[in-house]
Amino acid sequence: MFDSGSTKSFINQIALKRIQHLSIHFNQQHYVMADGHTPFEVIGTVRIFIEMNHIKTNILVGVVNSLCTDCILGMDYINKYKVNLNNKQKQVQVYTASQKITRPMEDPSEKIRIICRTKKSEYLHSYEEKQLKIISQVSFGQLLFSPAYHITHIRGLIIPHSLISIKNRTAFISVYNPTAKPCYLNKNIIIGIVTPLSSNNVSTVFDPHTNNNSDDDKPNSLNPLGKQHIDSLITHIKHQQQLTELKAVLDKHSSLFDTSKTTITETSTPHVICTGNNPPTTSRPYSQTIDKQNATFDIIQQILKHKQVRESHSQYSAPVLLIKKREGSYRFIVDYR
Repeated sequence: MFDSGSTKSFINQIALKRIQHLSIHFNQQHYVMADGHTPFEVIGTVRIFIEMNHIKTNILVGVVNSLCTDCILGMDYINKYKVNLNNKQKQVQVYTASQKITRPMEDPSEKIRIICRTKKSEYLHSYEEKQLKIISQVSFGQLLFSPAYHITHIRGLIIPHSLISIKNRTAFISVYNPTAKPCYLNKNIIIGIVTPLSSNNVSTVFDPHTNNNSDDDKPNSLNPLGKQHIDSLITHIKHQQQLTELKAVLDKHSSLFDTSKTTITETSTPHVICTGNNPPTTSRPYSQTIDKQNATFDIIQQILKHKQVRESHSQYSAPVLLIKKREGSYRFIVDYR
């Protein structure tokens, strides 16, 4: 990744292990990131060779333990090869002594992965659910969190993929231990990664090119439950004009907030998963408290009532667990692992 805001170039030590490289000259150095607060430790330097369009370039980079991407090419590389970051044509142009290299730009939001670590040591009893404080290199923002493989598949913990809010480089995630054994998480271990939200998802509600005639002439009948949902969504808005404009948009699409009737789409296409000669996968149910057992029963009765599921006598089975949301309600999860 090219970074014109970085004076030097850096490479992640993990990425360095995946390639053949020269010997590392170990020389510990300390930097501060662009926010002026986050410490940045370099354990040494190494010269790496970068091949683009069968042409090799090289640069001396700092080796770091943690980086938001595999490699950052800073101003030292940009100046050495007179790199032109042509944002208008979405191209990167690199000039060597005798040749010009042109490469297309890629969306960095799809590549950037930022490591998250535990803020402190945590002990999870068997069948315990806990809110864990995690830290990252990001100061503020909303990002998509994904748990680390060794946490979910080796230790057996359940951490949902979720959208988290990071403030002052800290955030909270929900962790559940579904096993009969307690689990201890050391301080500063990698708990997962966060990735920026893609900017490609644009709502058509405010798109001027969207046809606005589809719903304008159709009166929407708003039932009390839908009105209650809409009112609860906008109670925090104090600016009267913003409140009025947003409420008009929500009222226009009020059918989206009506949960009194369940909409089910039927298809004639049969859904078949080929399992070959493998026997059915069966998992034991997780142990739950009485409160969670009652809540699970109520949720199942509701989705049965609305015909979202039906009773089955299949030999396949997967355990169900409930993860408590911030507002106190439960998220119904089926663990298909």
